[in-house]
Amino acid sequence: MSLSVAELNRMAEDTGCELHDDCLTCPFSECVYDTKHGAQHFRTLQKQATIEQMAKYHSTKEIAEQLGVSRRTVERALKGAANG
Repeated sequence: MSLSVAELNRMAEDTGCELHDDCLTCPFSECVYDTKHGAQHFRTLQKQATIEQMAKYHSTKEIAEQLGVSRRTVERALKGAANG
């Protein structure tokens, strides 16, 4: 099966993903399309890292209010960080 030049060009386009618009400058070490849970996995990792940084200076309640998540979400993230 041979592909046309137009089809090859379309396949070669660097359109990125929903997290970053350019594959070649992507800050992630792994492609979202190659992970089991895709972009959601990376959003979770980013949220966890944010919570860990905020925990140095803020209470669980303050973090939850600032991020718009439950206190339990903050507690789980911090527990995961301690076990990780």
